[in-house]
Amino acid sequence: MRMTDRRGFLTFASAAAATLPEFSFAAAWPKEKIIRAIVPFAAGSTIDIIGRIVLDPLSSALGQTIVVENRGGAGGIINMSYQLNSSIHNTQWITGHFHLIFGGAIVIMYFAIAYDLWPHLTARALASERLMRLQLWLWFIGMMVTTFPWHYVGILGMPRRMAYYDYSNPALAPEALSVILSGFGGLILLAAGLLFVFILIRGHRGPATVVDEYRFSTALHPPVALPAALNGFALWLALMIGLTVTNYGFPIAALLTRTGIAVPAVYVGSQP
Repeated sequence: MRMTDRRGFLTFASAAAATLPEFSFAAAWPKEKIIRAIVPFAAGSTIDIIGRIVLDPLSSALGQTIVVENRGGAGGIINMSYQLNSSIHNTQWITGHFHLIFGGAIVIMYFAIAYDLWPHLTARALASERLMRLQLWLWFIGMMVTTFPWHYVGILGMPRRMAYYDYSNPALAPEALSVILSGFGGLILLAAGLLFVFILIRGHRGPATVVDEYRFSTALHPPVALPAALNGFALWLALMIGLTVTNYGFPIAALLTRTGIAVPAVYVGSQP
């Protein structure tokens, strides 16, 4: 598989603002024609904010008007709707939505990045493009099979954050099949994960090869000077640890020191 083919998808977003002015179609684009940028998330979301940050200098570089159109997915639109969210809030729908977003598109992006970087890190090529495509498709199918049943039972009202479900109860029995299907989806994900490891190990055991120099996008306005603190990991690791301790430490400490908040156990099914 050619390195340029794999890199095209991986670096387009980060390189767009810096490199699009060099592309021939950018120069040939009619000045009077507005460019529409589709953001597949709701307005105000993190991805929407990042998109607008990237597109603003891109608009200046191209001398073109760029209009951002937000087209959130079905799950995101439901979650942001007050009426619909009141029906699925704290149900398995939320569990399925989170897993589908992060375990689906984001993890597949990580797989693709790994396939692109591995030859540069090991100087050994990943020869089997068919296996890589099979692995990505397996992961995609596994995520669909895993998360769609969670969405369905969430619509039916199955709550999340429950330690035990008694499917012998007639009220819960119809949801058992969907949960079983999600288990099969987990097995497909396991197979895809093992195939990913196999592909990397197989490539690492292959013969050494000459790999093209890894190219990075060039900033439109390169920085003149960069503070040393921003060019290392220490500051960012400290901020990450500090935010984690603040976000989780305070509420945990409050729960440990506060009295009268214990919740009695509620047994489901037959009593022990």
